[in-house]
Amino acid sequence: MSRIPGIEISELCAKYEYHPSLIDFYVEGEFDRDLLNYFFGDQGHSSQVSVIAIDQVEITDEILVSKGLPTGSNKSRLIALALEFNQRLSNQSKKNVSCIVDTDHDEFLRVKVQAKHLFYTDYTCMEMYCLNDQTLKKFLLFACNLHDKHFNEFNKLANIVLPVLFCIRIINQVLSLNSIFPSIKKGLKNKRDLLSFDANVYIDAFIQTNNLHSQKALIKREYAAHFANMPLDIRFKSNGHDFVHCVFEYVEDSNGPKLHNKSESVDVFGGRLLANSLEVSRLFNEKLFSQLLAPLKDGTALW
Repeated sequence: MSRIPGIEISELCAKYEYHPSLIDFYVEGEFDRDLLNYFFGDQGHSSQVSVIAIDQVEITDEILVSKGLPTGSNKSRLIALALEFNQRLSNQSKKNVSCIVDTDHDEFLRVKVQAKHLFYTDYTCMEMYCLNDQTLKKFLLFACNLHDKHFNEFNKLANIVLPVLFCIRIINQVLSLNSIFPSIKKGLKNKRDLLSFDANVYIDAFIQTNNLHSQKALIKREYAAHFANMPLDIRFKSNGHDFVHCVFEYVEDSNGPKLHNKSESVDVFGGRLLANSLEVSRLFNEKLFSQLLAPLKDGTALW
């Protein structure tokens, strides 16, 4: 079946020129869209704002290449759209149309794109707004029927595992490896103990899985250099998908409830399950969400 074309950028620009009061946000995917819609709805603003997944917009590879952006990425499409808005829209219609992307490794690598219509998440991704004591405790103790000791144990596990995977993802990007990431269980010294996760064991498994033996020394040098500069806050050194997988692995290993069918991808709905334990009021204290609310609360323009 052929792909249904999205909305042309020229159509969007015409819409905002004729309707400059519209408040629209473009995001990477359905999870981001639904989280923002829930946030705005909780504040009684659902009728005033639209949140749109970028796959609804037609942005060709030619546009991405012309702007020096990698193809095949929703994040690249959003950055390109923000740049197009900045170039095409008049000052009057620019006020409240924006694109929101995950920060990922961009802050760490100092490659963030500066564009008037572009917002980055406060942490590496949207899932990181769930990586806090209140949300995790509610999810593990209430939703999963675990105990305080499990909450403390998971915190320890997350701080061991997530920065290692994040660092390897940086190496994957910097060296353009296009690699597969093994399960975290491939990094265990003791196969029955998730807390026995070891960076060197996992790196060796990563190299083995992707047949990167000829680059082993380079990968380990890059890892040591990047890991030494990791920030302190775990939300700045974790990948969202890794976080969700880590939670699910831990709950299963702790004899918690079965959270998903093995035939289904955790990535599809795992973040949603965690977000169910997120108190919307926590988001008020985050810079991104307070900025997004500004034009709805007092008419302040985003820019």
